[in-house]
This record gives sequence, C-alpha cells and structure tokens, in this order.
Amino acid sequence: MYSSLLTEWRKQRDRGALQALSTSRGPKPADPASRRTAELEAAKARLEAELATARSVIRIQGELSALLAKLSPSNVVPSESEQQR
Repeated sequence: MYSSLLTEWRKQRDRGALQALSTSRGPKPADPASRRTAELEAAKARLEAELATARSVIRIQGELSALLAKLSPSNVVPSESEQQR
C-alpha cells in the first residue's frame, strides 16, 4: 500500500467524498404512514370484493325467491280440466 494512496483517501474524507460509502446498504426503513396507507388500501380492496360478492348473492336470492313464488302451488292457475272436477 502506498502512502500517496492513503494521503488521497484522507483528502477525500476531509472533503466529504467518502460519506456516500458510510451510508448503510439495503432497503430504506419503511415510512410508518406509507405502510399504514398500503395496509388500508389492501383492506379496502378486500372489503370491496366481499361487498361485490354479497351483492351478487343477494341478487341471486331475490331472483330465486321470485322464481319460487311463481312456481308455488298457490300461484298456479288451474287448467280448464282441473276446474271441471
């Protein structure tokens, strides 16, 4: 190792050129507000999907109820042959 190299490193250090090397590597710590926002957005998407499913179930139940009401014996009009009996 040469003394000139050490001298150059010391000059760079004094000028702050090596500060970038002192920062930690890896992902930055997550901002608590942005993490909370992401959690809330995920929960909102999940709840919207559940709401869409519930609306579909309610619509199908209504259609089924209407169909069963139409097919129930009390709503069936007797045919002419049944009326003559």
